[in-house]
Amino acid sequence: MESNLVITLNPLFSHFTVLQSNTLHVYDLATCRLLLSREFESLKLSYATVLGETNLFVVVPVWNKNLNYGKSVMIYDDIQDTSVLEIEFDQEIKQIKCSHERLLVCCSSRVFVLEFNCLHSQFQFKTCKTIGGLIDISPSHSYLLQNRSVAPQTKNKSKKNKTLSTSSSSPSISKNKKKLIKTNNEKRSSQSLLREGDVIALLGNTTGEIRIVSFAERCLFNNKIVAHDHAIEFMKLNFDGSLIATGSSKGTLIRVFETHSASQVFQLRRGSKKARIFSIAWNQDSSLLATTSSTGTVHIFLIPFNKIKEGKKVITKRKEKIFGKKSLFKIKFPKEEIYSCEFVGSYDLIIVGMNQKHSRYEINVSTNSIKKISESCFGIEK
Repeated sequence: MESNLVITLNPLFSHFTVLQSNTLHVYDLATCRLLLSREFESLKLSYATVLGETNLFVVVPVWNKNLNYGKSVMIYDDIQDTSVLEIEFDQEIKQIKCSHERLLVCCSSRVFVLEFNCLHSQFQFKTCKTIGGLIDISPSHSYLLQNRSVAPQTKNKSKKNKTLSTSSSSPSISKNKKKLIKTNNEKRSSQSLLREGDVIALLGNTTGEIRIVSFAERCLFNNKIVAHDHAIEFMKLNFDGSLIATGSSKGTLIRVFETHSASQVFQLRRGSKKARIFSIAWNQDSSLLATTSSTGTVHIFLIPFNKIKEGKKVITKRKEKIFGKKSLFKIKFPKEEIYSCEFVGSYDLIIVGMNQKHSRYEINVSTNSIKKISESCFGIEK
């Protein structure tokens, strides 16, 4: 297993990137087909992802090779082989997330929200300190529907390099601007950023607390949820931002909350023994939820989301309320490996491992069955 691999999904869940020191590999999520490889000479990266279906990368360069985290976010154009812009911060960047419209940057003690079409605008939230940073952002719903079925196209730049297709709906980015963002800047009103689109999730100021902020004009809210007694290990918004699933450092339960009401609607039992949550994934219609952990087991839960959406009462057995609903399916993998999972559409589950293996499973809820469709390797040269 390569200990220095960083695997990241792009905002449209169409590609996954494998970052190894200063080399970035981009694969098609559904087929595990290599789309391109890009080496950043004399530059170490702590994070990298593809921006939508474009030839733009969002990367966090680490200029000091003795450090693990950088202090700037760079938008890199693969066709031009140059940096479009670089945004500097005065704290280490622990994590970044992006949708089609916004960039979410988690520093040591603050989270910044920036819009791609006017990156000088910002809104910031104070959050509790975390080692790796913990944030999430829902995809813009209209952009997701527009691009969900778009298949990436490739063309050769040379024998060694390939490029992704350039989408006409790519984010508008102000080029050649460089801005220093300081964490002690005065907070701006969130009204300057609010419009149809994203819901963001970040850690609150106390242990086990999360904060949910909506940027949709017709449904504005800023809620705090005490999700667990222990520290939050992982959290994941569904596609329209109406639900969020959380797991704590204990790792035995996954709890699901409505974001607009901050009320808990489900409690899911991952297991009885303590484990570290590696990933949580929703399918497109929020009827299934999958999670991976340090036990090597992938749990897949059935979620009656349609009843919630239609305002119907969800009948939960008393035993499930106390102990949590058990998973519908389980998939076993070696315990020593780290795995991430993501759905393609509603019923195909992709599992990507740090052991460089890519597995695809098809779930049939009506027949209560699951089968492996394919398994392949995305070999990274050492």
